[in-house]
Parts: sequence; C-alpha cells; structure tokens
Amino acid sequence: MTQGAPLKLKEANSTKFDPIAVSGFSHLSDTEKNFIFEILSTVRMSFSRARLFVEAAVDLRQWDSKKVHDIWNSLKIKNGIPPNMLLEKFMEYIAKEREGIPSFTERKTTPEKWVHGSFAPLSKDNQVVGDCPVMSKKTVCCNLKTIDAVTNCVMGCNYCAIQTMHSNDNVFVDVNLLEKLRKVELDPTRQYHFGTGQSSDSLVFGNRNGVFDALMEFCRTNPNVFLEFKSKSSNTAWFEKQKDLPANMFFSWSLNPQEFIDAEEAHTASLEKRIQAAERMVKCGFSVAFHFHPIVWFSRWQEAYSAVVKAVISRFNPKDIVYISLGTMTIPRSVRKKIREAGITTQVVRNLTAENPEGKLTYPDTIKHELFAHVYKEFQPWHQSVFFYLCMEEAKFWHPLFGFAYETNEKFELAMLQAIHSKLKI
Repeated sequence: MTQGAPLKLKEANSTKFDPIAVSGFSHLSDTEKNFIFEILSTVRMSFSRARLFVEAAVDLRQWDSKKVHDIWNSLKIKNGIPPNMLLEKFMEYIAKEREGIPSFTERKTTPEKWVHGSFAPLSKDNQVVGDCPVMSKKTVCCNLKTIDAVTNCVMGCNYCAIQTMHSNDNVFVDVNLLEKLRKVELDPTRQYHFGTGQSSDSLVFGNRNGVFDALMEFCRTNPNVFLEFKSKSSNTAWFEKQKDLPANMFFSWSLNPQEFIDAEEAHTASLEKRIQAAERMVKCGFSVAFHFHPIVWFSRWQEAYSAVVKAVISRFNPKDIVYISLGTMTIPRSVRKKIREAGITTQVVRNLTAENPEGKLTYPDTIKHELFAHVYKEFQPWHQSVFFYLCMEEAKFWHPLFGFAYETNEKFELAMLQAIHSKLKI
C-alpha cells in the first residue's frame, strides 16, 4: 500500500474496531495508519486483540522504537507463516520489547511540557485541605494531609499524575488561601503532617498571590503542624530572604539521576541545583528530606543511583535529614492514556507490566525488590540516624528491606510524626 490518506473504516476494518479511538493514534504517520487499516482489513482478530495491536503501534512510536510495519514485515520474511500466526509472533515481539531495559543516555529529544496555559486566580469556595490523593488502605501509607494552594504544574514530567487531575491547561492559584486556612479546624492535642506538593510543585511559583505568606501564618497559628514543601525546583529565594520563619516546616526534594531528569523531567531543576537548594535551606537553619521516588529501572541504574546517594551522604549531615523515602515508578492507567494522547516520546511506562493492589501500573516484584535493596544498601551509613520508609508500597516490600512493616497506617503515621519532630529545629 502506498502512503496516502487512510482507508475509510467501513471499507478497511472487518473487526468493527475503530483504531482512531485509541489514544495516540493521531500521532502516527500516514504510513503507519495505512498499514494498521490494511492489517485490520486482512487479518481476522477479536475486538480486544485489535485494540492491543493498535496500542502496540502507538507504544512503539512512544518508545522511539522500530515502526509497526517494519517489525511486521521483518517477522513475515523471517517466519513465512500465515497472517493470523504472524499476529501472534508480533504480539510476542511487543511483549519482549515491553520488558526491554531502557537507556536514558541515548535519549536526545526533550519532552514537551504538559501545561501550555497561564496563571489564573481561583476564588471558588472549595476546600484546600484534604487527604493525599494516593492514600490507600491497600499499601503502607503515612496518612499525609495536603494543602492545595496551587493546582496544576508546568514542569513537564512525563509520568506526572497531576496532568490527569485537571482538564484545564491553566495553573490556578487560590486567592482566598489565607481565609480558607484560617477556617481549618485541627485537634490541638495531636500532630499533623501536611504537604503542599501533591497538586503542584511547592516552590516553583514562589510567593505568587501571597501563597507563602498564608502558609507561614498557618504554621505559626498551628505549632502542632509539620509543613513539608516538596519540590523539583531550586526556587528557594523567597525563604532565604525572610527572617523569623516558623520552625515547624521543612523542605524536601525528589532526586533522580541526571540522565533520567534530562529525558523525562523536562522543565525541572537539575540534580545538582536541587541538591544546592537543599544545602541553602540547611544553611538557613531548616531540616530537609529527600524522596527517591520514582526509582526507575534502566540500563545503568545501579551505578547512577549509587552516585546520587554518594552525593547526598557526602554533602549533608544526617542530623539535618528528616527522612528518606523510596518508591518505584507507579502510575494510574489514566496517566498512561494521557501520555499516549500527548504523543510524547518517553520510556517511563515501557516496563510497567505489573499491577499494584489498586490496579496501577508498576514494575514486577523482582525488579522492585532489586531497586529498593540497592538504594537502601547504599545509604547504609545513615540507617541508624535517618528515618527511611517506602512510599505507596505494599507490606511485602517492607519486610525484606527493613525487617518489619507497620501493622496499620495509623502506626506508620505516628512513627513518621515522631521522626519529623525529632529533626525539626523546634
């Protein structure tokens, strides 16, 4: 078939399956689209098989791998088998490709950012305080509370779940944050761990619309609150200029090897700038934390993560570290669909061939155990002086790593609150 406009569906598809309905189909070339229509018209397959076939073609493009028609024709020449059997060979090939280990150092393209809109004020009478959006009874969870001062992000991380939470491209800043926080009722007899990095990055937008001013008052008014600013930004300038900031807050950064940042976290600060930002906040008298989340599996992951851990251990004193969290790449299916729709070239979902208890895509257990064991072992000098935990992971991953798992999320929450309190300069 020569390149040109795709065949009409009614003429080309005996399965009654519309490949145009598959997320990301529009990003395929005309050659790829025509080939897909041709196969659907000549090879008998079920509706579900047809969907898997088209999704495979989209994923090949997403991985920047070989084209669907090149693979098909190569298998055809090599095997000389009937078309229906050729389909099975093709799907076997795709299964092996999904299990292939990525190499981020070979990535030359820069992922495009997800958010293309601008800032917009948000004045709705909505709640800004809530529970962590990934809170679960099926995993060992710390029961984090959230403050959604800003919603949506501009950092362009290809695996980010925030992109699926908002249909609008704009970044919304709550103009009534101070008023809403003043109305929050907390139990003065207990402690709380709050984070501002679940609906957007905590630092990248600075004190826009007085967000930091409102959060500082919230901290002063509620000394039983531990407020965490989680970021992939290096924008700490506002805090460095302030005097008499409340002591019941700390700063944390998500860390990954630079080659992964270059390939999959397009508009974030570099690894070095994140570490430098953390050093500045320690110099200002604050404690910091680090999230090795998501830990990703790729061709030189052991060497790369060892280097990141070495940098952290060599440049920080464990007395200034609130905790270290570990977690692997885990994304909802809605995020995978969004990635396909965006047409981004990425490797982040390639090896996610297993499901966690909530049906989210993640690595097989063997890979997860190996990732956790390696990174935690590299932190051996800090095992007795820093609080380590797994984020959003099942108890079966805690036991071989730490020798135990918290029986309930409430017990985990209490242990974390105690760890935070012990490290803050209160």
